[in-house]
Amino acid sequence: DYDGSKYDSESRNCAYLGLKFQFVPVSSFRIYGIFAQTQFQTPYEVKNWPNDTTPSGMGGQIGAEYFLPLKNGLLSFGLEGSYAQPYLYIKESPNWSLVRTYAENLGDVTYPFYQWIGSPYGPDTAGGKIKIKYEIPSKFSVELSYLFLARGEMSGDSIFRNWKDENGNYKWGGVKTQTDTDGWCYPGSGGEALEEAKKKQSLTAPSGICEYVNTITLKASYYFSPMFSVFTQPSFVYAENANHKEGSSAFSFEFAAGCRFSCR
Repeated sequence: DYDGSKYDSESRNCAYLGLKFQFVPVSSFRIYGIFAQTQFQTPYEVKNWPNDTTPSGMGGQIGAEYFLPLKNGLLSFGLEGSYAQPYLYIKESPNWSLVRTYAENLGDVTYPFYQWIGSPYGPDTAGGKIKIKYEIPSKFSVELSYLFLARGEMSGDSIFRNWKDENGNYKWGGVKTQTDTDGWCYPGSGGEALEEAKKKQSLTAPSGICEYVNTITLKASYYFSPMFSVFTQPSFVYAENANHKEGSSAFSFEFAAGCRFSCR
């Protein structure tokens, strides 16, 4: 797909750089981090190519955990923070952005689902998480966590849900992956004027009307044997500026349960 005669000769690919580290400064204490990058525009490029609208796409995660032996188990405390720029994972077309799309085999096959190949929160987010967990290996575990997310207007699957044709149908996703880029969110690829594209290029996370999401989760697991275990996970979610509408709010209860069987 490389064509050196075109203005943007690399528009049909996506490169991903990932760096991970882990450091244990003292016993029972761990520091870890991840850096992700799909595009980096240097200050020199921005200054000397003023008509270029390519945005940077970078993000990172850093956290720490402390483990304390308690009776027959292990008590742990965790703290984690993450940040993703608006165009992390996003390229000139959804077809070479780092996102997975699929549809149901039964029912409404035209309704698409989206999953970012990277952080589950997607781009355009900033957040933090704290947790406390007690575990007796191969017997049971209980974990309580609080997650705070500031979600910009390009986070989650918003850019796909808001990208529709004149008939109100989703332009890309599920069984439909061939489309033009008219109206696509990436600067310069959606047909907008240079001034508008430069505004998009300079966006910082979280962009637009920010949605603030608070999630409290309790997770419990129980092992009937080394090969078989079950878990349950209820959550309470409260959002301010829900769906990126200023002043609106929403809350929900979520519940998940499952089991695991392993052969050894």
